[in-house]
Amino acid sequence: MNITASNLENPSRRNLQRLFLLRSVMIIFMLAATLALSYLHIPLPQYPITFAVGGMLLLNLITLLRLNKHASNVNDQEVLLQLLADLLALTILFYYTGGYSNPLVWMYLLPLTVAAVALKREYTWLLATVAIACYSILVFYYVPLSHLHMHDI
Repeated sequence: MNITASNLENPSRRNLQRLFLLRSVMIIFMLAATLALSYLHIPLPQYPITFAVGGMLLLNLITLLRLNKHASNVNDQEVLLQLLADLLALTILFYYTGGYSNPLVWMYLLPLTVAAVALKREYTWLLATVAIACYSILVFYYVPLSHLHMHDI
């Protein structure tokens, strides 16, 4: 397949590449945190965590395949939808792992930072509104993490 200059100069495509890398770091960080908590014998809900992290992995695989095709038709709407999917996955993860008190809740800032740098103002405000709504919901609705060891029960 021929790589054209327009494929390489598409700002949305470059932003999607950066989002792919950032999401990869987020996935590694979440997996490391999950392993650390398992090592500390803090019981975690395996299915929701697997669903959320698996969803991000699947989205990254789709993104990788899309980028490998040298698609020139990547646009800001695609980047926005992927950032919204990231917020959904993070919200599911945080809901089942302590809500707003989860020490990784700062990860909401990562999609917002990407939006602020890469997307037009309207999309950034939309993403910020969704992130604030998700965080606000997590203040009231979440599954608390148990710090009891299984043998202490």
